[in-house]
Amino acid sequence: MLFGGDEWWFHGPPIEPGDRIRLERMLFDYKIAETKFAGPTMFARGDTTYIRQTGEVVARQRSTSIRYLAEEARKRAVFAQAEEPVWSAEELAALEERKRAYYATFLDLGHGRRTGVEVGQPLPARPIGPHTIATFTSEWRAFLMSVWGAFRDDGGPSSLYQSGWLPEMARDLEGAKRDPTLADGLYHGPSRGHVQVEYAQLVGMPRGYGYVASMGSWILDYLANWVGEHGWILHSDAKYRSPALTGDVTWLNGAVRDLVDGGCVAVVDVTMTNQRDEVLARATAEVRLPDA
Repeated sequence: MLFGGDEWWFHGPPIEPGDRIRLERMLFDYKIAETKFAGPTMFARGDTTYIRQTGEVVARQRSTSIRYLAEEARKRAVFAQAEEPVWSAEELAALEERKRAYYATFLDLGHGRRTGVEVGQPLPARPIGPHTIATFTSEWRAFLMSVWGAFRDDGGPSSLYQSGWLPEMARDLEGAKRDPTLADGLYHGPSRGHVQVEYAQLVGMPRGYGYVASMGSWILDYLANWVGEHGWILHSDAKYRSPALTGDVTWLNGAVRDLVDGGCVAVVDVTMTNQRDEVLARATAEVRLPDA
């Protein structure tokens, strides 16, 4: 299984330290389609509602999961020609400069308000990478469900612990009662393909690849950095097309397509590419601008 898209509606209130968030999940719809990557493929959309302990709905997420035949994906080897790039010291230094230039665009804003937004205005370019096994591992460990004590599986029918994984990608829940690593997801489980080449190739990838959950976070983070602390992301709809592989650099670029609601809301298009200008994802978001 891979993820193909995320649509978010953010209702508020902001999550505060000490809050307890519970999830309600349901299948929304599904369809079968023929894909270049793996032939017959199922695209299933499911809704996750995030609810604060007060009963308030914080956000709703509609995710698209892609279920496919791993054997067919290995046979077609769509991404097999994507060789891992080698970066020179000069190229890496130039990339770090671009990163610092991007950070300055929101650090210099500080606690100020984003004003003077116009239709056609570009957002600053953001580079991320080069991706490595270490960065993908760090991303996994940053997910709350990977932090011991921060997440509890409810054992319900929508649990992803039992979701039809290949035997090599499944958690050993019984064994984990003695050795927790057998169910941590990364050492053993569905996420091991992201950081272990053998299992990446088992599911049709050439080498370690990034988490779509991270790609979605990169987009939301990019928008939030731009609008600043006085703005608010209302809605975002992202479609994922290609993986971020080890060795690659991911670039985010955006532009204001429109101003609506009396100029208070910016409609922003975001494109995510790699160093080969291949499109990894596209997103459109509505962002409420700060009051003047």
